[in-house]
Amino acid sequence: MESSGSQDKKPVPKFSSFKPPPAPSEAERRPRTERRHEHQSRSPRRSTDRVRRRSPSRRPQPTRHTRDYPFRDRPASREHEITRDRKSRRHTSVDQDRSHPPVAEDVSNELSQLTDDQLFVVDREGDRSVFKYGTAHRYAVPSYRRIGSGQVLGLPPNLVIDQEEPERDLIILRDNNTASGKRKFAGPLSGPVKKTTQIYRLQRDASALSAEELNDDSIPLGLPTERQPGFDTDYSGDSDDDRLAYRSIHGKAKIEDVLPKGMELVTDQDSQYDARHVRIDEDRRAYNAELWSSLSSNPEDVSTWLELIDHQNALILGYEDDRLLTSAERVNLADMKLSLYDMALAKCGSNVQTDLLLLGRLREGGQLWDKEKLWDEWRKTLDKNPESTALQLKFMDLQQTDFQDFSLNKHRSLLIECMKRLDAAPNASRHSQVQCYLLLRLTLLLREAGYTELAVGLWQAVLEFVFFRPDPHLEGQRDTALQQFSEFWDSEVARLGEFGGEGWRSEKNTMPDPVTRELDAHIDLPSVFPSWANSERNRIQNLKMPARSLDNHGTDVDTAYSVVLAPDFLEILPPFWPTAVSGDMVNAFLYFCHLPPLTRPSGSQGTRFWSGDNFLRNEAMDTAQPQLSDWLPPETDDLQTSISPFSFPVIDFLHTTNTLFAPENWFYSLRSWQTATVGKSHPLDTEWVRRTLQSLAGHFDQDDEFAEYALAVEFACDRKAAAEFAKRLLKTRRSSVKLYNSFALMQCRSGAHKSAFNAWSATINHAGFSKLECGLLWSTWAWEMLEQGDFARCSFLLYSILKGEVDLTAFHAVTDSKEYGPFEEIKLKRYLQQAAQQALANAHLHLYLAYTDCIALARYISDKSLDGPLDAYVSATLSLGNLPPEQDKFKAFATELLHQARGRIIYLHVSQKRQFRPSQLEILLRESVSLFPHNTMFLALFMWNDSRFSMLDRIRDPMTLVRTQLRSRYELDAQTSVSPIIPQKTPVTIHLFSIYMALCRPTWAGGNVHYVRAAFERAVGEQSDLPRHAHGKSEVQSSGDDSASANITVWKLYILFELDRAQDIKAAKAVFYRALRACPWSKELVMLAFERLGEEGVLGFDELRGMYNILNEKELRLHVSIANELEEVTVKRAEAEVEADAWLKALEEEVEGVRVE
Repeated sequence: MESSGSQDKKPVPKFSSFKPPPAPSEAERRPRTERRHEHQSRSPRRSTDRVRRRSPSRRPQPTRHTRDYPFRDRPASREHEITRDRKSRRHTSVDQDRSHPPVAEDVSNELSQLTDDQLFVVDREGDRSVFKYGTAHRYAVPSYRRIGSGQVLGLPPNLVIDQEEPERDLIILRDNNTASGKRKFAGPLSGPVKKTTQIYRLQRDASALSAEELNDDSIPLGLPTERQPGFDTDYSGDSDDDRLAYRSIHGKAKIEDVLPKGMELVTDQDSQYDARHVRIDEDRRAYNAELWSSLSSNPEDVSTWLELIDHQNALILGYEDDRLLTSAERVNLADMKLSLYDMALAKCGSNVQTDLLLLGRLREGGQLWDKEKLWDEWRKTLDKNPESTALQLKFMDLQQTDFQDFSLNKHRSLLIECMKRLDAAPNASRHSQVQCYLLLRLTLLLREAGYTELAVGLWQAVLEFVFFRPDPHLEGQRDTALQQFSEFWDSEVARLGEFGGEGWRSEKNTMPDPVTRELDAHIDLPSVFPSWANSERNRIQNLKMPARSLDNHGTDVDTAYSVVLAPDFLEILPPFWPTAVSGDMVNAFLYFCHLPPLTRPSGSQGTRFWSGDNFLRNEAMDTAQPQLSDWLPPETDDLQTSISPFSFPVIDFLHTTNTLFAPENWFYSLRSWQTATVGKSHPLDTEWVRRTLQSLAGHFDQDDEFAEYALAVEFACDRKAAAEFAKRLLKTRRSSVKLYNSFALMQCRSGAHKSAFNAWSATINHAGFSKLECGLLWSTWAWEMLEQGDFARCSFLLYSILKGEVDLTAFHAVTDSKEYGPFEEIKLKRYLQQAAQQALANAHLHLYLAYTDCIALARYISDKSLDGPLDAYVSATLSLGNLPPEQDKFKAFATELLHQARGRIIYLHVSQKRQFRPSQLEILLRESVSLFPHNTMFLALFMWNDSRFSMLDRIRDPMTLVRTQLRSRYELDAQTSVSPIIPQKTPVTIHLFSIYMALCRPTWAGGNVHYVRAAFERAVGEQSDLPRHAHGKSEVQSSGDDSASANITVWKLYILFELDRAQDIKAAKAVFYRALRACPWSKELVMLAFERLGEEGVLGFDELRGMYNILNEKELRLHVSIANELEEVTVKRAEAEVEADAWLKALEEEVEGVRVE
């Protein structure tokens, strides 16, 4: 056999570079069987393996536990097998098998001594190579041959392996009983097509082709021959393509592997992907050319310039939108954008929107310049544009987030200087909203740095000076008013919000009694930092209001920062002398208290945008207890993925009566405020906030919306006190339908339904109220009945609208739904439509919404489906299109309210488990999100609807949904009517919502630690406008600011997540230091080091002392100083270390003196 085998073998070509392996020595020529038998004789387990291998019945399949291969397939060394000539190895193994025949007697004796556990092995882990390579490892599979004509062990005999299938990695079974008669004749065209069509394309690197070949008019379609010029015969050793090498691991080259010169093979998948990628690149280049063409005709269009600059990211990334830019690409992109910004500034000239171009130029310059040059460019830009509020505000953002140069007094002076500069400008009255924003930023900075008393005192002074100014000073001299107000303040009578305070204009202000209490600090030297943290927290909770000079809080309490004097606020009062700042001032105060703003059509494009500001939305910091209870869902093992849409603690939507007094199954505007108030952990004195709102409600005696808001805040804190406050309001506002409606809702939420029904019916039947303005009462009452599931009484109320009154006795007697005729339905519909149009004509938005709700509820009760109510809201939205262009703000505000009302009836219908089409709901909610992407109500409803289905990952991250809908900065801000305060491109509420959805995602659905951590990193990713040259840069995204790195809430949640959920101490420590660098003004972040990180052993004594020193370096508030205690502890620790070293040295000397015998 060997001779025949040698004759069949073809001669191997000889090359000078080929060196055969050296001849084996005598020791190596010893048969491998002897070495193998010697190895088996040393191992007792080899005997059992050998018996199983020699079984005459069948040889069991080797597993990972009992691997034993035949001689010819024994994988002693993978490298040895690869380099060995396979034919010679096969012949050698055959000779060895013949020289060692099996012994049947020994096998039977050994088999009789084996148990079932030794004969059969169950592999519960499987082969990991399947996950790595997609199939079993080819070197780990012994040689085998199939027997049984394709039958499979354990299956019926009629199921056999179909051996005509071309797939080698799959086993396809066919049924002989049913498929045998249907099998076609095994002719040349009856088998499966095993050869796929070869598709070629030009190589991307076609430099090898000559100029003549490149100019050819044809491309060869067939395979070239050796005589054809396109045949590539250059297979030298220097070529990178070794597919035809005879030593290739892929074997001998086949004819289909021979490619035409200058061509490459294209698979179907590659061709599909390449076509899509080419199409994407072509579309983006075409869009880039379109933008340039637009700028050539209108070079002063700032929005087009910004869009062009923003589009450069897409051109650089191409179709790989999700990848990170390389370092070189980031630099090149920033340099390219910088040149485009310079070109745009040269073309636009004195355009009013050049602030956006200047901001973008400085932002991209931060990627290229060093720190000194960056600040120098900022100062030059500010000097050339002194009236640009956008530049000044962005410069303050950079200064506040610069850890190296930040100090509290320095940044406080910067804010006050900015207020003075705007007040001295020629058009100072135009900056009233900016002045309110600067005051809000200043007071929040003081509050978050620990100076709560000073921040509260500033708001007391400003509100007194603006709203409670005596009549003689309304039109008098500003300097005279400031002097007299200073005298009023220094008299230390009761001030605004304090008990007995009636305001500056009142002469009934009483003198409060001096406060005397002991706030001693107990510092324990063995645990100096934990004891200090407890004492500091106790001072924070007790010192919330400005103190008087006669107050006594203890001998060791420094009242220098607790007593607010007139010089502390005289610099900030002059900008608020005009009375036109009232609306923005009230909302600024609400933001300071972490209350939702008062939403009105007039302020929809003003203070409404503040709700997404990184520096303003920090409601989670109101809870002093560092925990994640309000953000983490309970750990459950069920497969229920739907979550409540109302549990998100940070909100941003339009606040109306049904959200201020919301039931349990709808969005509540004051949920976070109520949680912090009930727990008594709010950093402000909530009683002072409530009394201040009541005083402001008395001042705005014609503003029923603000009175309703103040009543809702009081009801969230104390329901009994709210009822008394409502009665006081109704005594002075007897004609306010809104307040009567709010009072009835309060009774209903308190469980007094009969009292609520009496209040509604009495107000409706009162002759002093017009029939039209009672629509708010009808709508609210009907909604209450519908949410309680009482359709009969809801229908009774709606048809009572035609009468203009309600019979309360008949209302209580209703048990079954009454069938109304078509005439009555048409009559009710016509009346409600006329009332809605009349309310719209009079610009009574809430009445228009109330009558639209009545139309929708009437159709819902009659049809029991969503089609009727949805048509009603669509018709109401279309009616807004008839408004004139000057009412665009009103139109946008009304449209958002109508979408919120539509979402309410959608949720009611689905929660009652009535019939609906899921695709219809998704379309409706997606429409609301697309129109108002910042509205968290629509986002929550959309994600809730999406999570109810078993198909996961349709919307894995809400950021992907919102980013496709967010109106970018150039669409929103390149308008003259926009607010001078440029909002963030991505509000912080959207980042928080994305984090919340990641935390609520169940583990089995992919919501693991890494998934949540990625959501945090997307939020705090260093992609903002901050100068990143000092700390390193990550990726460059769009021109807008998508980062929430300046938000304290995001960082606190991130740290607590690493501690409580991920339980990764190292990661928590790293995130904590990143948070300090991003928010150096936050005292609460530093307190986490002592209250959580220190207690859990994350930070040691030296690191905690460094955190204590940061409080002093950044000039943050320290109520309790432990400088002396720290020195004492440091001395004791040094002495202890000296003693320990001496003891160790003495021990070493003693050990060295011991003789070992």
